[in-house]
Amino acid sequence: MARSSDCDSCRQAQTCKEVSRRAGGDEGPAVTSAALVAFVLPLVLFVAALSGFGPLLRGLVREPYLTPLTLVLALVTTAAVMLAGRFLVRRRRK
Repeated sequence: MARSSDCDSCRQAQTCKEVSRRAGGDEGPAVTSAALVAFVLPLVLFVAALSGFGPLLRGLVREPYLTPLTLVLALVTTAAVMLAGRFLVRRRRK
Protein backbone atom coordinates (compact mmCIF):
# COMPACT_ATOMS: atom_id res chain seq x y z
CA MET A 1 0.00 0.00 0.00
CA ALA A 2 1.45 3.34 -1.01
CA ARG A 3 1.81 5.87 1.76
CA SER A 4 1.17 9.54 1.19
CA SER A 5 3.57 12.21 2.37
CA ASP A 6 1.12 13.06 5.17
CA CYS A 7 1.79 9.65 6.73
CA ASP A 8 5.52 10.35 7.09
CA SER A 9 5.00 12.92 9.83
CA CYS A 10 2.09 11.16 11.54
CA ARG A 11 2.61 9.36 14.87
CA GLN A 12 -0.16 6.89 14.08
CA ALA A 13 1.06 5.87 10.64
CA GLN A 14 1.82 2.29 11.73
CA THR A 15 -1.50 1.91 13.55
CA CYS A 16 -3.39 3.28 10.57
CA LYS A 17 -1.58 0.87 8.27
CA GLU A 18 -2.46 -2.06 10.54
CA VAL A 19 -6.15 -1.08 10.67
CA SER A 20 -6.28 -0.78 6.89
CA ARG A 21 -4.61 -4.19 6.50
CA ARG A 22 -7.09 -5.84 8.87
CA ALA A 23 -10.13 -4.20 7.29
CA GLY A 24 -9.04 -5.33 3.83
CA GLY A 25 -8.40 -8.87 4.96
CA ASP A 26 -11.72 -9.50 6.69
CA GLU A 27 -13.66 -12.42 5.35
CA GLY A 28 -17.35 -11.59 5.48
CA PRO A 29 -20.35 -13.57 4.27
CA ALA A 30 -20.90 -13.74 0.52
CA VAL A 31 -23.72 -11.42 -0.45
CA THR A 32 -23.67 -11.89 -4.20
CA SER A 33 -26.39 -14.51 -4.30
CA ALA A 34 -28.59 -12.57 -1.88
CA ALA A 35 -28.16 -9.41 -3.94
CA LEU A 36 -29.04 -11.22 -7.15
CA VAL A 37 -32.15 -12.73 -5.60
CA ALA A 38 -33.20 -9.40 -4.09
CA PHE A 39 -32.63 -7.18 -7.13
CA VAL A 40 -32.23 -9.15 -10.35
CA LEU A 41 -34.73 -11.97 -9.84
CA PRO A 42 -37.77 -9.67 -9.39
CA LEU A 43 -36.84 -7.77 -12.54
CA VAL A 44 -36.42 -10.96 -14.55
CA LEU A 45 -39.70 -12.33 -13.21
CA PHE A 46 -41.52 -9.11 -14.04
CA VAL A 47 -40.18 -8.96 -17.60
CA ALA A 48 -40.96 -12.64 -18.16
CA ALA A 49 -44.50 -12.24 -16.83
CA LEU A 50 -45.02 -9.08 -18.86
CA SER A 51 -43.86 -10.73 -22.06
CA GLY A 52 -45.90 -13.84 -21.30
CA PHE A 53 -49.20 -12.18 -20.48
CA GLY A 54 -49.11 -9.80 -23.48
CA PRO A 55 -49.60 -12.38 -26.23
CA LEU A 56 -51.82 -14.52 -24.00
CA LEU A 57 -54.35 -11.71 -23.49
CA ARG A 58 -54.14 -10.16 -26.95
CA GLY A 59 -57.23 -11.92 -28.33
CA LEU A 60 -59.21 -11.79 -25.09
CA VAL A 61 -58.99 -8.13 -24.08
CA ARG A 62 -59.57 -4.98 -26.12
CA GLU A 63 -56.51 -2.90 -26.96
CA PRO A 64 -56.98 0.05 -24.53
CA TYR A 65 -57.17 -2.35 -21.59
CA LEU A 66 -54.44 -4.75 -22.70
CA THR A 67 -51.39 -2.88 -21.41
CA PRO A 68 -52.76 -1.94 -17.98
CA LEU A 69 -54.11 -5.44 -17.39
CA THR A 70 -50.84 -7.01 -18.51
CA LEU A 71 -48.93 -4.67 -16.18
CA VAL A 72 -51.14 -5.51 -13.20
CA LEU A 73 -50.94 -9.25 -13.84
CA ALA A 74 -47.15 -9.07 -14.17
CA LEU A 75 -46.87 -7.13 -10.90
CA VAL A 76 -49.16 -9.56 -9.08
CA THR A 77 -47.28 -12.56 -10.46
CA THR A 78 -43.91 -11.11 -9.47
CA ALA A 79 -45.11 -10.23 -5.98
CA ALA A 80 -46.69 -13.66 -5.51
CA VAL A 81 -43.56 -15.52 -6.59
CA MET A 82 -41.32 -13.37 -4.39
CA LEU A 83 -43.61 -13.78 -1.37
CA ALA A 84 -43.80 -17.53 -1.93
CA GLY A 85 -40.02 -17.69 -2.15
CA ARG A 86 -39.68 -15.66 1.02
CA PHE A 87 -42.11 -17.95 2.81
CA LEU A 88 -40.24 -21.07 1.66
CA VAL A 89 -36.86 -19.68 2.72
CA ARG A 90 -38.15 -18.74 6.17
CA ARG A 91 -39.80 -22.12 6.57
CA ARG A 92 -36.60 -23.90 5.54
CA ARG A 93 -34.52 -21.94 8.08
CA LYS A 94 -36.68 -23.13 11.00
